[in-house]
Amino acid sequence: NKLEQAGTAETEAKIAALEEQEKKDDEAWKNRPLAEKFANAAVLGDSITTGFTIYEVLDTSHVVAEKGVHLDELSGLIDTVVNLNPKVVFLALGLNDVSATNGDTDTFTASYKAVVDTIRERLPEAKIYVNSIQPVTEKRIEEEPAYKLIPDYNVVLQVLCEEEGITFIDNSEILKEEYYEEDGEHMKMEYYPLWGEHMAEVAGI
Repeated sequence: NKLEQAGTAETEAKIAALEEQEKKDDEAWKNRPLAEKFANAAVLGDSITTGFTIYEVLDTSHVVAEKGVHLDELSGLIDTVVNLNPKVVFLALGLNDVSATNGDTDTFTASYKAVVDTIRERLPEAKIYVNSIQPVTEKRIEEEPAYKLIPDYNVVLQVLCEEEGITFIDNSEILKEEYYEEDGEHMKMEYYPLWGEHMAEVAGI
C-alpha cells in the first residue's frame, strides 16, 4: 500500500509540475511581443487603424489602412491584403460609413458583407475577425450628429457576424476617455498596444 501511495504522490507531483510548466508556457505565449503575435495577421482599416503604424506598434506589412476610406472603396487595399497572404484578417472599418449612410444600416450591412465575401473568396484559408466601430466623444457627436448612431451600427454589424459565422470583437471594455485625441475620434498612442493585445487574445494568436 505504501508503494501505491508513493506512486500516487509521484504521479501527482508530475501532474503539478506539468501544469506549472503549462502555466508558464501560457504566460510566455501571452507575453510575446505584438509584432510576433501579428506575424501571420493583417489589419484592414481606416485612419484610426493607421495609428498602429504611425506609433510603430505594428509593422506596415501587417497594417493596410487608409484615411477616410469607405467600404465600397477598398479594392486596392484588399489587393494589398491578398498579397500579404495572412492567415488572420482583422477588419476595423465602418466609421466613415456611419456618416455616409446616416442611419441606413441596410446599405451599410450590404457593403460590409460584400467586403467579407470578397476577402473570403480571395483568401479562402484566412480567418476573419470584425472589430466593433469605435465610438466617438460627445464633443465629436455635436460636430457630426450621425455618429450618435454608432451603437446601432455595431448592433447590425454583430448580427451580420453571427449570420456569417465570424467573431465580432467588442473593444468597448478597453476604451477610456483619456485615450482619445483632441478631435474626439482618433486615438492616442497608449490605446494601440491595448487594442492589438485585445485582438490577439480574441483570435488566439
